[in-house]
Amino acid sequence: MHATLTRAAGQHQGRRQKAAALIVLAAAYAFMFSGPLMAAQEPVQTAPEVTGSLKPFGTDHEMHTEIARPGNESLTLGARLKTNGGLITRPIDWTIRNVLGSGTGDIVWHSEEPLAETPLAPGDYVVEADYGTAKFFQPVTVTPGQRLVMTFILNIGGIRPLSRIDGVGYPSNMPATHDIYALTGPDAGKQIAAGVKQGEIVRVVAGTYRIESRFADGNTVAETKVTVKPGILSSIEISHLAAYAQVNIPATGTRLATWKIQQIGGYWERSGKSDAFALVLAPGTYSVDAEVDGHDLKSEFTVKPHDFKRLTVGE
Repeated sequence: MHATLTRAAGQHQGRRQKAAALIVLAAAYAFMFSGPLMAAQEPVQTAPEVTGSLKPFGTDHEMHTEIARPGNESLTLGARLKTNGGLITRPIDWTIRNVLGSGTGDIVWHSEEPLAETPLAPGDYVVEADYGTAKFFQPVTVTPGQRLVMTFILNIGGIRPLSRIDGVGYPSNMPATHDIYALTGPDAGKQIAAGVKQGEIVRVVAGTYRIESRFADGNTVAETKVTVKPGILSSIEISHLAAYAQVNIPATGTRLATWKIQQIGGYWERSGKSDAFALVLAPGTYSVDAEVDGHDLKSEFTVKPHDFKRLTVGE
């Protein structure tokens, strides 16, 4: 009797230790990691709304099991953008790590297939999924004689930023870049994407985000907020209250002109070497100094929002 109780107590203690180990590893993963083209597309939006976001550990998922012969255990992985959505067909970065034993944290398998299957010996693991800017985790236990099929519900949407000058439109040959910051969820307050180009799609967890926009040449910055919903691509148009200025420098020789433009009463300035340039400018007064084959040219001009300014230096 005493021996039986001792064995039972030891098994119970072993289960408690295993559970404790899983909890500790889950906490460690939650600390380490924050936080096809879309199935549908929303109209252009700029008004912010607050929504929820996923927990950093323990991802929403579907699971079902199948019977397998011992030694044929396996795990099949797939993902949906939202509940009841279709399976994602774009690449997903899958990683499986050991949970217990001397190999705790070791990678046992990796794939970038959107629907992936791997043999997996009975044991305890953590599945990681990278998609877009988001990372997801789910602990899983494979038992003898079992095949598991797991489908992650990622609650992912998309942001497609486009920047324009209010009243002018999209300046030709003037690239814009966008920085994206999370306002909700585990990454709240963090920059999650930088240098996003015009029309580039960024896949993010559903939630609220702030987008900062800058044109490559100029001195303006504009920002807006956007709510991202699962399975929806949100095209965001960001308008700069600015002017578009095209500056020409009369050619008097074979050499390119050297020029400098600065905001009068401000700190911004830009210089270069060319016979023409274009800038997106904040409202204000500017001076342009140019030197062409020893000849000095100078002009001042004032711009306000919605202006399309054409200027020849020295005239």
